[in-house]
Amino acid sequence: MSWSHYFEGWYYKMVDGSEEHVHAFIPGVSLGGSKDSSEAFIQWLNGVTGEYQYFRFDTDVFKPSSKRFEVWVDKSYFSLEKMILDIDQQGHKIKGTLELVNPVCFPTCFHRPGIMGGYTFIPFMQCRHGIVSMNHGFRGSLNFDGKRVVFDQGKGYIEKDFGKSFPSAYIWMQCNHFKHERMSFMCSIATVPWLNHEFKGHLCLVWFDGQFYNFSTYTKTKISVLESDGDILHIVFKGKKYQLELVAHQDKLWAVKSPSHGELTSRTFEGLTSRMDIRLLKRTSLGLELVIEDHGRHAGIEMCDDKHELVNIFNK
Repeated sequence: MSWSHYFEGWYYKMVDGSEEHVHAFIPGVSLGGSKDSSEAFIQWLNGVTGEYQYFRFDTDVFKPSSKRFEVWVDKSYFSLEKMILDIDQQGHKIKGTLELVNPVCFPTCFHRPGIMGGYTFIPFMQCRHGIVSMNHGFRGSLNFDGKRVVFDQGKGYIEKDFGKSFPSAYIWMQCNHFKHERMSFMCSIATVPWLNHEFKGHLCLVWFDGQFYNFSTYTKTKISVLESDGDILHIVFKGKKYQLELVAHQDKLWAVKSPSHGELTSRTFEGLTSRMDIRLLKRTSLGLELVIEDHGRHAGIEMCDDKHELVNIFNK
């Protein structure tokens, strides 16, 4: 294995049918400049209690497939179809199998191989992002230290990040628990270093009733409003045909590890119990027409140390 200052990780968010159990698991690999500074890992965040654990493994037990999304980290297995957890570390035993039901994948084509669109082809990007499943159900259960949690009738979300480091200023949000069952949302807003420059970019996607609405930078969507007032964040994305209005109500965030030059030596702040209000509007000859208005719960929010820094940068 080449020690090349590189990280790769997948983010599995899951909420059970009762909505009493909210968890995130992040399997991946961190490659520093040598074997001693490299490791495989599984991060675990209990969104309800805030408990966070970083389970470390030798890089030898990180075994990805070269043909499809499929990866082993020691005895645990992750793919689009299934997740098998078999962790016995640091006083915790987490075991069980979940089948993923009806995953909603972002449609791709040659010139848009993923959510980053044409930016996928730009070399020397610090970090790249991918959507694996916007929304899916579960069959199965997990055992957390002797307590069995059934995830049937629950909901999940999967994404991927890879590169060298997370942006210095960013905010990420995701939610797929709305009153409307067939609805999911994600967005990421960040300062993006590239060569000797830095630019402002965003990814934003709404899946509603079987249709995707893309408000990302490469679709020529603009962020017309980005305001922060305490724990409330207000964002308006303006596109040619549609407009998206978001008010996020941030709940508790906890420190988790994040990559810097391939090594997980930095930190970010994440929570899984925030709320958000969303309005999707369509532009017509008579003005803006409401498509959907909904309230989201169990929203994931992740950000750098100071979201006000990001707000200030975007409002310059």
